Parts: sequence; C-alpha cells; structure tokens
Amino acid sequence: MTTTREGQPAEVTVACPAGYHLTGGGGGTGSQDVYLWKSRPTDDGKGWVAASLGVVSNEISPGAGGGMSAPFKVTAYALCESDS
Repeated sequence: MTTTREGQPAEVTVACPAGYHLTGGGGGTGSQDVYLWKSRPTDDGKGWVAASLGVVSNEISPGAGGGMSAPFKVTAYALCESDS
C-alpha cells in the first residue's frame, strides 16, 4: 500500500486493508531539499505514518527570500500480509 500527499509540512498515513496485518513500512520524500522527520507504525499498529519538512535554502534569490516555494511531498509505504 502506498499513499502520497503534498503540503507544508506534509503528513500521510496508509493502512492495511481488512484481512491483512502490518509487517513493516517506511516513508520517503523523493527530494534532497525535503527531509523525512517521522516514519513509524500508526498508534493502532494497522498502518504506517510518514511526515516531511522542507530545508530552508542558505542562498538568497532576488524576490524569493531564499526559501522553498513548492509544496513538500511525502510518501508512506505499508507492508501488509494476509491474515489467512
């Protein structure tokens, strides 16, 4: 199972479908300018939660303020196994 979300910051949760249980998971951002600050099982143990935040650039661009303008992106992965 995979879910992707954009936001500032971005957080996403993915759950195993009925009849399956969680065996692992992870998260990713797909960008060197955004870091993953949360990647763990959900509190109920039935899915995975991942969250990302952007890194503020040290370079000053005219009119840009040196920060990121695009939304941050995060993807959560849940590894699920059939109960039967």
